[in-house]
Amino acid sequence: TLAAASSFMMTDYLGRSATEFGSYFWLFPFGFFFGNMLTTRLARRVPVDTMVLAGALLNFAAIMAQSAIILTGYLTPLVIFIPGMIITFGQGLALPNATTGAMRSSQSRHSEE
Repeated sequence: TLAAASSFMMTDYLGRSATEFGSYFWLFPFGFFFGNMLTTRLARRVPVDTMVLAGALLNFAAIMAQSAIILTGYLTPLVIFIPGMIITFGQGLALPNATTGAMRSSQSRHSEE
């Protein structure tokens, strides 16, 4: 997972302290919180499929950017945590809407039976 990998990379690979890891880690829940908050603001105006796609594309873009930076040999805590925050923001957009879409699909299927 993102949390486990970031812990390993910070402490074992970069040789940073657990305290420093903790000072960056807040970016993950921060991203998820604001992704969810944006979802609540847009839920009635933007279709579920659009929100899921937007979250997935945002995740993909963050992963590709992070991968490109790491492949150049540049690795700092911000290279780990800024894309991680964007990924969790995208999850905050996609996951609630994916759940809503699945529940709607299930309800419509059961009402037809």
